[in-house]
Amino acid sequence: MKRTASRAGQLIDVLPRPGEGADADRSAALATLETLGTAVRLRSGQKLVRPAEASDTTFIVKEGVFVSEALWPGLRSAVLALHYAGDALPLAALPQAAACAAVAATQAEVLRFSGTTSLPEGRQLVEYTLSSLLDQQARMALHIAMITTLDAGQRVASLLTEFALRLGRQNGRGVAFDVPLSRNGMADYLGLNADTLSRIVSGFKASGLVEQPGRHRFIIRDWKGFFALSPLNTSIDHLHRRVRA
Repeated sequence: MKRTASRAGQLIDVLPRPGEGADADRSAALATLETLGTAVRLRSGQKLVRPAEASDTTFIVKEGVFVSEALWPGLRSAVLALHYAGDALPLAALPQAAACAAVAATQAEVLRFSGTTSLPEGRQLVEYTLSSLLDQQARMALHIAMITTLDAGQRVASLLTEFALRLGRQNGRGVAFDVPLSRNGMADYLGLNADTLSRIVSGFKASGLVEQPGRHRFIIRDWKGFFALSPLNTSIDHLHRRVRA
């Protein structure tokens, strides 16, 4: 079915505009903290490893997407969490009995803070970090609900909605974004096998809801129809849109 330009334009109305509302508050706080931190750029695949001992070093994602990974003996690596721009990276909170790291899933930049918590400005860093970790805790609870209550198709729709809200941009055909995970990584994160994931995505494409012009590139053509695929998408919208009501 042919999509009109007006319908494509309506799609983006559900996406937030960066730099407004709560997003502006967090951006302003992070801009203040930048004067205390050191910018570190990472290529896709580079790792930030959990410190072996207690450390006062804190990392905050400035750009890009990170994945917390754990590797237990005899098992393949597991995706534990996703971290977006503005998130504090809780390296010290990763499981102690595994080889853990935060891996840059895209080209990325972090702010590194060391020895600042004793400074007067350090209170801002502590407050920002605690706020970010509480936000991530809520997202983790929602992810657990996704895995334990949704069927396979609903899980995939939920995660693609999350990526669209976090990373999406308008183009002439809908809401376009790049998936920051490999097919196997995405399947593991959703508790699925890769073949099931591919079959579900093929169904989305056959229905006309989604296009996939590249290996990692997706375009949601019918936002309203796609949003309705998961009963958790209202909660996902609340936690992941860059501007909240």
